[in-house]
Amino acid sequence: MSNPRNNGTVTGHLAADPKVFTNSDGSHKILFTVYAARDYTNKAGVRESDAIGFEAFIPAGATNLGPYAHMHTGDLVSVGYSLRMDSYATEGGEKRFDLKVVARDIALLGAKSAK
Repeated sequence: MSNPRNNGTVTGHLAADPKVFTNSDGSHKILFTVYAARDYTNKAGVRESDAIGFEAFIPAGATNLGPYAHMHTGDLVSVGYSLRMDSYATEGGEKRFDLKVVARDIALLGAKSAK
């Protein structure tokens, strides 16, 4: 069950095809970026976008990559996500933190070719 206080949805266009990495245990890590339009325009009247990087995981033993196999550059998607704070120590012993945006579910809203 997801935490209702740690989730959200981003709708936008894919910056590039998702990158799929296979882990030694047979699971997959998927990285992709979505350009999400801001809710305001700048002084020139242009609506800018933010590039939001996502991580997704496919467990070992899954028979396919699900919607990630059908996502392509420019496609319109809606991504349900949660945030995760990873921490690790550097070689010098300094503790570092890395905020991850973890994709939980994807809705393919339109292919780039459908425009």
